[in-house]
Amino acid sequence: MVDNADAVDVDVSDANVTMHIGFLLMPEYTLSTFSNAVSVLRMANRLSGRELYRYSVFSLDGEPVVSSAGLELRLDGSLESVGDMSVLMVCGGYNVKKHCGKEVLDALRLMAKKKIPLGGMCTGSYVLAAAGLLDGYRSTIHWENIASMREQFPKLNIGSSLFVIDRDRYTSCGGISSIDLMLNLVASIHGHQLVQQISEQFTCDRVRTEKDPQRAPLQYLIGASQPRLVDAVVLMEANIEEPLSLDEVAEYVGISRRQL
Repeated sequence: MVDNADAVDVDVSDANVTMHIGFLLMPEYTLSTFSNAVSVLRMANRLSGRELYRYSVFSLDGEPVVSSAGLELRLDGSLESVGDMSVLMVCGGYNVKKHCGKEVLDALRLMAKKKIPLGGMCTGSYVLAAAGLLDGYRSTIHWENIASMREQFPKLNIGSSLFVIDRDRYTSCGGISSIDLMLNLVASIHGHQLVQQISEQFTCDRVRTEKDPQRAPLQYLIGASQPRLVDAVVLMEANIEEPLSLDEVAEYVGISRRQL
């Protein structure tokens, strides 16, 4: 169940109006992340007995795209055919840079100009960042991509949370984090009782919040090119009860204080 103190307060739409969630599937998108998100919306409709949410699925050109699992889905149209949406979520996956061409970036910039809230699941965050649509926002991405994202977009505020909701931007790190993102979205609009019922259907013992971190290896958070820094952080974490001085840490990892 979502704790009131930790729930994300999002005013996306009136609770009495059906929200229309669009999903843009990038080639090699992560099927499980997409299906987890849709499942939450489907269950919200089933348990409430009303169409609280409807969802449509798009690709850039309207043609089916193959997921990372090798499966194709029937689509509702091209990105050009997207009308008014409550949120448009970009579903990324493998080799996202290869599929992140000018056409899709320009189309997303046009969505932003129309004031359509945008989101990115898994590496969908990279697509938004490449389009300049995460500038000035907090965001997250899968832990494997954090270091490279920070290197390519040094001015972005990219964290290691499971998901981040910052005004009209919604990002999640992939995997089952899309469940947490959608449950928090449902809670903010339709209340915690419905979310508790959905969680029971999914046998979730709790709904994680934006404060929950990914369990990411340090070398991915910091970067594989900084092994001494990784060693230093590991050493510091192992001595929280009796913290080491900066000089001691530097000596243990074999570099000078100034280098550290």
